[in-house]
Amino acid sequence: MIAALAPRARLEIVPGAGHMLRLEQPERVNALLLHWLAEVSA
Repeated sequence: MIAALAPRARLEIVPGAGHMLRLEQPERVNALLLHWLAEVSA
């Protein structure tokens, strides 16, 4: 629901991660953020 309200947002599901996503899988979070930033900056 939150992603639908934010322009250019996208929901990403990271299997095996919980509420501490940035601590549990920092490389995956960084990769997703960099990919998203590249898309919205284009």
